Amino acid sequence: MNAINWELATRIANKLTKPGPQFSKREMAVGVAELRAAASEAIDLVVNTSGLPNDGRAAVYVVDRPTIITVNIANSAYLFQASGTDKLLPDETAADNLFGVVLGTVMSYLAHGVLGQFVPFQHSALYLVAPNIMGMERRLNVDPHDFRLWVCLHEQTHQAQFAAAPWMAERLLQLIAQVTLAEKDTQQLADTLLRTGEKILKAGRKELRDTGIVNLIRQAAPAEMSAALDAVTAQMSLLEGHADVIMDEVGPGVIKSLADIRAKFDNRRAERTKGIKSLPAKLTGMDAKMAQYADGAQFCRGVIRETDMDTLNLAFAAPENLPSVPELADPASWIARVTGTRQQPSNAPAPSHSPARRAAPVSETTERTSASSQSAIEPKVG
Repeated sequence: MNAINWELATRIANKLTKPGPQFSKREMAVGVAELRAAASEAIDLVVNTSGLPNDGRAAVYVVDRPTIITVNIANSAYLFQASGTDKLLPDETAADNLFGVVLGTVMSYLAHGVLGQFVPFQHSALYLVAPNIMGMERRLNVDPHDFRLWVCLHEQTHQAQFAAAPWMAERLLQLIAQVTLAEKDTQQLADTLLRTGEKILKAGRKELRDTGIVNLIRQAAPAEMSAALDAVTAQMSLLEGHADVIMDEVGPGVIKSLADIRAKFDNRRAERTKGIKSLPAKLTGMDAKMAQYADGAQFCRGVIRETDMDTLNLAFAAPENLPSVPELADPASWIARVTGTRQQPSNAPAPSHSPARRAAPVSETTERTSASSQSAIEPKVG
């Protein structure tokens, strides 16, 4: 066995996952075509706005929920093996099946909500989940064309980030390995997992909602593991926050209903963190991802406000330039460390659109999406 029953995880995830919102064949065909076009348009807008380079390597796939489950489980299996975690967990059928059930349940939960996903490992690719994107635009009652481009801007920013910093994917793998290999043998790892499990079981619904599973793990983990978790948190916060900023920096000149989309989307995000619905988010770690968007975006806007976009791009120049968790809350300290000069705090708001990087008119964009996107998987909506 492989410490996780991946086949069982896939079966469980697909069994628990609903097919998604209902659309006619024509509506879905139009949606798929628009998403492909939006992905191609978005990368040029991202590069022009952010100043980050792009080599256009990533293929773009428009997929359905079962396909994103397959992609995410395959990606998890790769990370599991590449980080060496597969050598640490007990090779027992009961444990394999237990982990498979847990992973399958988590993957089903994520498949219902993920709009898009950029995978930087092995053969980098961008996946757009058509039923989720089209269902979200319907629920929010926003302009479909604008919303599809807006989502693609976020995901294509991730492509630009990893193109600018090709070392970043390997660093994530190393950090994941540090988290799992912090314990020197399987017994130590088992003890840590047991402590974490006991803490989670003892935690009431309120503590899980207030603290979250990631922080509960951090509290039970040794110092070396906690430090690696902090490094992962800082890097992911930069990536997600930066993408959130760039998708808005393109501006209403390109996305006319930008203000309406952002307001409604943020309201939806806030609603998802309230009440009983927040418990699954805590258990799957999605609460931590929501915090990454907020903390990272605040950091990026703070750097832009005090300096400019070019200074923010220094974060992608080298691993040592990445912000730490404390620096996320104090952009001035990061600026001082990376540039050697400390900026005086400013009370002026961050510019809504960077004057140094104006978005190119849509008519000037070129087809940079990989040719393999033309054979993208058609979503199945039933």
